[in-house]
Amino acid sequence: MKCGNEKNYLECGKIINTHGVKGAVKIESWCDSPDILADLPYIYLKTTDGYVKKRILSSSVMKRH
Repeated sequence: MKCGNEKNYLECGKIINTHGVKGAVKIESWCDSPDILADLPYIYLKTTDGYVKKRILSSSVMKRH
């Protein structure tokens, strides 16, 4: 499902890598706390045609050393 135009969205991170074979991705969070992204039920991915809504099935926050 394609949604809205660019001014309706706030960039909050960037996909930096894939993880495993089930479609998991690693995201660099631009939020004050990565827990904010981990608690979201949906995200919108920017594509060449607009934005696509994706449901988050599971999430976790990796600690930085």
